Amino acid sequence: MLKEFLNFVFKMQIPKVANLTWGRKFFLVLILFFLFVPFTFLGSFIAQTVESFVVNKDSVFQVAQETPESQQQVSNTSGKIIEGIVLAFIQGIIFAPILEELAFRRGLVKPNLAWAFLVLGFVINTYANLSFLFPSEFVQLVSSNLVYEIIFAVVKAIIIYGGLYLLGLKLSELLPEFNSKIESLAKRNLSWLIVLTSLAFALVHVGNNVVFKSFDYIYLAPLLVLPQLFSGFELAYVAIRFGFVWAIVSHAVNNFFLYFMFTVLSGLTSLSGINLDNLEFTEETLSQASGLELLGLIGLPIYIIFLGVAIIGAYVWAIVTWNKPVERPAS
Repeated sequence: MLKEFLNFVFKMQIPKVANLTWGRKFFLVLILFFLFVPFTFLGSFIAQTVESFVVNKDSVFQVAQETPESQQQVSNTSGKIIEGIVLAFIQGIIFAPILEELAFRRGLVKPNLAWAFLVLGFVINTYANLSFLFPSEFVQLVSSNLVYEIIFAVVKAIIIYGGLYLLGLKLSELLPEFNSKIESLAKRNLSWLIVLTSLAFALVHVGNNVVFKSFDYIYLAPLLVLPQLFSGFELAYVAIRFGFVWAIVSHAVNNFFLYFMFTVLSGLTSLSGINLDNLEFTEETLSQASGLELLGLIGLPIYIIFLGVAIIGAYVWAIVTWNKPVERPAS
């Protein structure tokens, strides 16, 4: 599979849809994820290196001094930590995979007017401030409670995505020739569509970086979003090879291992007020932690070791099966 994936990325050799059992597909999605983790870490290292060079030292020092103090007042309570974990799970493993894959990968397997309206739905749902449509009391109520905020976000996404998707389907029926031209154009230029959607997927995450709190360094965007760019090509391959639903699964797997688990373990560790940047596993450090804090302190290195072993195992499997076909026909 690794050989096939490399041909997909560097030679744009589009693979055929795999006829595999769901269990085999899930296994291959996991293997591909672990194969890609080192590239994600490399991209993250490059992005962080770029940030360290361009961000003003005084502002970094100010952030470093102010942020832990303000965050520590919030994160020292277990309730806030649990709230953050719940939010990370819902956003990272449910919301983001579904909504982002609808916008960036569905068009790779079924490009049409309906997909174009899904992209529009993503833009509106993500960037448009619709609070002016509601009474200020309602906005304050929603923002004051995590449960209300989640419910509102779900309902809003369903209305925006669902409404625009239905509109796109209706226009596809009313304008069949135009819809067919879009499909034909996309299929003829699938390689370019893969590149463009992967790049767009990366760029929508550019705001995650400190540098991009302003647009003074817009020319550095490609370097700052390298991890997401790598993921974009990985998810494009999964969508085309295994099916669109598996791109959602792969996205959720990625966010679970690289976002959610680190959020959980670092969040539990922070309950003790221990600084992860200068963490040392001494007897004094461990004695400061108890219960959930100790679980975070011990779990974090164990989890990192697990990732390392899984990555090595994935590469061993990929090398051993380098010239072997991926397909094992469903029974």
